[in-house]
Amino acid sequence: MIKNKLLKINIFNKRASLRGFTLIEILVVVAIMLILMASGASLLGSRTQEKGLDASVKAVADHISKARNYAATGYFADAWGVKVLDNNASCFNNGDCVVVFKGDDYASRDSAYDSIFDLKNGIALASNQQNEFYFSIVAGWLSTTTVAYQMPEQGIVLVNAVAEQRTVSTTPAGLVYYGD
Repeated sequence: MIKNKLLKINIFNKRASLRGFTLIEILVVVAIMLILMASGASLLGSRTQEKGLDASVKAVADHISKARNYAATGYFADAWGVKVLDNNASCFNNGDCVVVFKGDDYASRDSAYDSIFDLKNGIALASNQQNEFYFSIVAGWLSTTTVAYQMPEQGIVLVNAVAEQRTVSTTPAGLVYYGD
Protein backbone atom coordinates (compact mmCIF):
# COMPACT_ATOMS: atom_id res chain seq x y z
CA MET A 1 0.00 0.00 0.00
CA ILE A 2 2.80 2.36 0.86
CA LYS A 3 4.53 1.47 -2.38
CA ASN A 4 1.36 2.30 -4.38
CA LYS A 5 1.09 5.74 -2.71
CA LEU A 6 4.71 6.55 -3.55
CA LEU A 7 4.17 5.39 -7.10
CA LYS A 8 1.08 7.60 -7.46
CA ILE A 9 2.92 10.61 -6.01
CA ASN A 10 5.86 10.17 -8.41
CA ILE A 11 3.53 9.87 -11.40
CA PHE A 12 1.60 12.97 -10.30
CA ASN A 13 4.83 15.00 -9.89
CA LYS A 14 6.07 13.90 -13.30
CA ARG A 15 2.86 15.06 -14.94
CA ALA A 16 3.03 18.40 -13.12
CA SER A 17 6.62 18.96 -14.23
CA LEU A 18 5.80 18.16 -17.87
CA ARG A 19 2.83 20.52 -17.95
CA GLY A 20 3.51 23.73 -20.03
CA PHE A 21 1.77 27.00 -20.83
CA THR A 22 -1.56 27.05 -22.56
CA LEU A 23 -2.06 28.79 -25.87
CA ILE A 24 -4.19 31.48 -24.22
CA GLU A 25 -1.45 32.28 -21.69
CA ILE A 26 1.13 32.64 -24.45
CA LEU A 27 -1.18 34.87 -26.52
CA VAL A 28 -1.87 37.13 -23.52
CA VAL A 29 1.87 37.57 -22.86
CA VAL A 30 2.57 38.29 -26.55
CA ALA A 31 -0.29 40.82 -26.69
CA ILE A 32 1.03 42.64 -23.60
CA MET A 33 4.53 42.75 -25.08
CA LEU A 34 3.22 44.13 -28.38
CA ILE A 35 1.28 46.87 -26.59
CA LEU A 36 4.35 47.88 -24.59
CA MET A 37 6.58 47.90 -27.68
CA ALA A 38 4.08 49.96 -29.70
CA SER A 39 3.73 52.59 -26.99
CA GLY A 40 7.49 52.73 -26.55
CA ALA A 41 8.04 53.18 -30.28
CA SER A 42 5.57 56.06 -30.51
CA LEU A 43 7.17 57.78 -27.52
CA LEU A 44 10.60 57.30 -29.03
CA GLY A 45 9.46 58.74 -32.37
CA SER A 46 8.04 61.93 -30.86
CA ARG A 47 11.09 62.30 -28.63
CA THR A 48 13.35 62.00 -31.68
CA GLN A 49 11.33 64.70 -33.47
CA GLU A 50 11.61 66.98 -30.43
CA LYS A 51 15.38 66.48 -30.19
CA GLY A 52 15.76 67.15 -33.92
CA LEU A 53 13.83 70.41 -33.53
CA ASP A 54 15.96 71.44 -30.54
CA ALA A 55 19.17 70.71 -32.48
CA SER A 56 17.98 72.78 -35.46
CA VAL A 57 16.97 75.68 -33.21
CA LYS A 58 20.42 75.68 -31.60
CA ALA A 59 22.11 75.56 -35.00
CA VAL A 60 20.03 78.51 -36.30
CA ALA A 61 20.83 80.47 -33.12
CA ASP A 62 24.53 79.70 -33.64
CA HIS A 63 24.38 80.95 -37.24
CA ILE A 64 22.70 84.18 -36.17
CA SER A 65 25.26 84.62 -33.38
CA LYS A 66 28.04 84.05 -35.92
CA ALA A 67 26.68 86.88 -38.10
CA ARG A 68 26.46 89.19 -35.09
CA ASN A 69 29.98 88.32 -33.91
CA TYR A 70 31.41 88.84 -37.40
CA ALA A 71 29.77 92.28 -37.58
CA ALA A 72 30.78 93.29 -34.04
CA THR A 73 34.42 92.36 -34.63
CA GLY A 74 34.50 94.02 -38.05
CA TYR A 75 35.31 90.74 -39.79
CA PHE A 76 36.16 91.60 -43.42
CA ALA A 77 35.31 95.22 -42.56
CA ASP A 78 31.61 94.85 -43.29
CA ALA A 79 28.21 94.30 -41.74
CA TRP A 80 26.89 90.72 -41.64
CA GLY A 81 23.32 89.64 -42.16
CA VAL A 82 20.90 86.75 -41.95
CA LYS A 83 18.40 85.78 -44.64
CA VAL A 84 15.64 83.23 -44.08
CA LEU A 85 14.67 81.41 -47.28
CA ASP A 86 11.43 79.43 -47.49
CA ASN A 87 11.05 76.86 -50.30
CA ASN A 88 13.99 78.33 -52.16
CA ALA A 89 16.25 76.86 -54.84
CA SER A 90 19.33 77.99 -52.87
CA CYS A 91 18.38 75.54 -50.12
CA PHE A 92 18.82 71.76 -50.07
CA ASN A 93 16.06 70.10 -52.16
CA ASN A 94 14.33 73.48 -52.67
CA GLY A 95 13.53 73.50 -48.96
CA ASP A 96 14.04 75.97 -46.14
CA CYS A 97 17.35 77.40 -44.98
CA VAL A 98 19.02 80.20 -43.06
CA VAL A 99 21.87 82.07 -44.79
CA VAL A 100 24.54 84.16 -43.08
CA PHE A 101 25.86 86.67 -45.61
CA LYS A 102 28.43 89.46 -45.77
CA GLY A 103 26.93 92.94 -46.17
CA ASP A 104 23.75 94.72 -45.24
CA ASP A 105 21.65 93.55 -48.18
CA TYR A 106 21.16 89.97 -49.36
CA ALA A 107 20.56 90.97 -52.97
CA SER A 108 23.91 92.79 -53.28
CA ARG A 109 25.99 90.40 -51.15
CA ASP A 110 29.13 88.53 -52.18
CA SER A 111 27.89 84.92 -52.20
CA ALA A 112 31.44 83.59 -51.71
CA TYR A 113 31.05 84.41 -48.00
CA ASP A 114 27.64 82.74 -47.56
CA SER A 115 27.18 80.20 -44.79
CA ILE A 116 23.99 78.18 -45.37
CA PHE A 117 22.20 76.09 -42.76
CA ASP A 118 19.64 73.80 -44.42
CA LEU A 119 16.62 72.66 -42.42
CA LYS A 120 16.23 68.90 -42.92
CA ASN A 121 14.68 65.80 -41.38
CA GLY A 122 11.14 67.08 -40.98
CA ILE A 123 12.16 70.52 -39.65
CA ALA A 124 10.82 73.52 -41.56
CA LEU A 125 10.00 77.17 -41.21
CA ALA A 126 6.56 77.85 -39.77
CA SER A 127 4.31 79.53 -42.36
CA ASN A 128 5.83 81.66 -45.09
CA GLN A 129 8.76 83.51 -43.51
CA GLN A 130 11.00 85.76 -45.58
CA ASN A 131 13.06 87.51 -42.93
CA GLU A 132 16.18 89.46 -43.69
CA PHE A 133 18.16 91.38 -41.11
CA TYR A 134 21.74 92.41 -40.53
CA PHE A 135 24.04 93.55 -37.77
CA SER A 136 25.84 96.87 -38.01
CA ILE A 137 29.60 96.81 -38.26
CA VAL A 138 31.52 97.17 -34.95
CA ALA A 139 28.39 97.95 -32.85
CA GLY A 140 26.66 94.68 -33.77
CA TRP A 141 23.20 96.24 -33.41
CA LEU A 142 20.27 94.66 -35.20
CA SER A 143 18.92 96.35 -38.33
CA THR A 144 16.43 95.05 -40.83
CA THR A 145 15.73 95.26 -44.52
CA THR A 146 12.46 93.33 -44.22
CA VAL A 147 10.37 96.36 -43.25
CA ALA A 148 10.78 100.11 -43.55
CA TYR A 149 10.86 100.78 -39.80
CA GLN A 150 13.20 99.57 -37.07
CA MET A 151 11.82 96.39 -35.50
CA PRO A 152 12.37 95.81 -31.81
CA GLU A 153 13.19 92.15 -32.42
CA GLN A 154 13.51 89.56 -35.18
CA GLY A 155 12.14 86.04 -34.85
CA ILE A 156 12.45 82.83 -36.82
CA VAL A 157 9.87 80.12 -36.08
CA LEU A 158 10.80 76.47 -36.74
CA VAL A 159 8.34 73.59 -36.68
CA ASN A 160 8.78 69.79 -36.81
CA ALA A 161 6.65 67.03 -38.34
CA VAL A 162 4.52 66.64 -35.19
CA ALA A 163 3.65 70.39 -35.15
CA GLU A 164 5.92 71.38 -32.25
CA GLN A 165 7.46 74.77 -32.78
CA ARG A 166 10.31 76.84 -31.36
CA THR A 167 11.24 80.47 -31.96
CA VAL A 168 14.75 81.87 -32.32
CA SER A 169 14.68 85.58 -31.48
CA THR A 170 17.23 88.37 -31.80
CA THR A 171 17.04 91.51 -29.65
CA PRO A 172 18.01 94.96 -30.98
CA ALA A 173 21.34 94.63 -29.12
CA GLY A 174 22.07 91.41 -31.01
CA LEU A 175 21.35 88.94 -28.19
CA VAL A 176 20.10 85.64 -29.63
CA TYR A 177 17.79 83.44 -27.58
CA TYR A 178 15.35 80.63 -28.22
CA GLY A 179 12.49 78.86 -26.52
CA ASP A 180 8.90 77.72 -27.07
